[in-house]
Amino acid sequence: LRLFNDCIAMLLLYVAVYLMLRNRWSLGCIVFSLAISIKMNVLLFLPPLLVLLVQRFGLIRAVPRLALIGVVQAAVAVEFLRAYPESYVRKAFEFDRVFFYKWTVNFKFLPEPQFLSPTLAKALLAAHLLTLVVFGATRWTRDQGGLFG
Repeated sequence: LRLFNDCIAMLLLYVAVYLMLRNRWSLGCIVFSLAISIKMNVLLFLPPLLVLLVQRFGLIRAVPRLALIGVVQAAVAVEFLRAYPESYVRKAFEFDRVFFYKWTVNFKFLPEPQFLSPTLAKALLAAHLLTLVVFGATRWTRDQGGLFG
């Protein structure tokens, strides 16, 4: 089992959650961003953080805390962006990445050419983002009267 830097990223994530529980939201967002800079799987926690920020502060007052996340990312990336801006941005997100068919579990029912299709990848990404928006605005916040309630 190879963990690489998962332990450090998750430690920073837990510190960020602790800070937010202690009502230190801005500092928590900074530490959250540092965790993302170590390992991007921490981005999986961004949708619930967005919901919590909007519920706690409202949309307008949540924006500065979200901006802190972006500022920290820019500060961490500044040296890479100066030296290799195109490569850094392209490889940091790598939306054209193709996964190996042999490793799929949930999509074995598809023939390999369909699984490797860029159209399927874009459709799955769009469906995922739409599901997050719908659930964030309705189901996850139902007891509070919706995201803005």
